[in-house]
Amino acid sequence: MKKYKTLFILFFVCNILYSQEKDTFVDVRDGKKYKWVKIGKQVWMAENLAYLSSVYSIFDEQTHPFKNRNLDIRTLETPYQFVPDYNGDDVDKAKSTNYYSKYGVLYNYASALKSCPAGWHLPSDSEWKELERFIGIKKEVLDLMGQIRGEVGVKLKSTQFWKDEVKGTDEYGFCAIPAGVIFQDKEYDRGAIFLGQGELIYFWTSDEKETMVGKIAAIRRGLDNSKNSLLPTNNKSIIRFPIMKSFGLSVRCIKDE
Repeated sequence: MKKYKTLFILFFVCNILYSQEKDTFVDVRDGKKYKWVKIGKQVWMAENLAYLSSVYSIFDEQTHPFKNRNLDIRTLETPYQFVPDYNGDDVDKAKSTNYYSKYGVLYNYASALKSCPAGWHLPSDSEWKELERFIGIKKEVLDLMGQIRGEVGVKLKSTQFWKDEVKGTDEYGFCAIPAGVIFQDKEYDRGAIFLGQGELIYFWTSDEKETMVGKIAAIRRGLDNSKNSLLPTNNKSIIRFPIMKSFGLSVRCIKDE
């Protein structure tokens, strides 16, 4: 019953506040129905991708509740999919969790590139910029990396589920909810940490980012209310910044033209 109550609240919050062109489609791979919304000339998924072909646990009860030392998420080429509140490798059980129902799945970069359904794809940095320009980011700050880029992020954030007082107006029905992020622990050993649920959401783009040691990062977008954020944020900005490909982020697919 609690799971269905969560789904009802999420549907209500993300459906009554806008009058954009919208509809639903079904992912034929698993039969899951998704909402979509047209923003400008683009058609975006209006909820996080939840396709789960396999699941990897970040838990290890013998060491730390948010670590699994048998999983090295720094591996860049291996696709990983995560449901943070599930400990195990059973896809059906992972799908029965409250996190999956509300937030979907977190993907590393290799998995994000391959996980969108047919007719949809992982959006590029340029496609994100088109969305950002449409909702009001000024052209002169569009390409800034790791800096404040206006205060239009609230237009994409959901009106509920954010712990901070700066929630969203969800003016376009994008309904970004704070799913959290999976990243390497501070010692950079084998293992991972999940944090930020209720405080932030990061989305993959398809664009890689060259670093001093090669293309080990990709550009992401973030909406971040976290008090411990490593980047400058006023809780209203859309963050544009490179992040390690091994991290676990949310995915919003965009429809092919």
